[in-house]
Amino acid sequence: QHYLLDERVGDEGYHVRFPFVKRRSSEDRPTQAIKALHLDRKNPTDILRHADDWRSVVQRLREYGTVPDDLLFVLQGPLGGEASHVRAFDQVRRDLDESAIPHVSAGATAEILAFAHRLA
Repeated sequence: QHYLLDERVGDEGYHVRFPFVKRRSSEDRPTQAIKALHLDRKNPTDILRHADDWRSVVQRLREYGTVPDDLLFVLQGPLGGEASHVRAFDQVRRDLDESAIPHVSAGATAEILAFAHRLA
């Protein structure tokens, strides 16, 4: 298996594109998907809205039974140290945990590579 780039995930009822997707065959539901969430936004509201959009995507894919078997969000947090941005980013991580959406920091190279090389 290898990653397909910018691949459609879902079905006719609901679908979205993920940047990295693995499938057993072109007909199968994805076995793995990786999505980078760039959360270095101008204001905390934009950080939360962007993450909320993708949390909703995962929830909808789950409802349709088309979510990848193995999913990982790679989080690029705010580059500045403003307290309101850090608070929003921390909230995003708590929300993803609550929604059982696996995530790692963009700097967690070893974890990302281990995920990408594991066969789902």
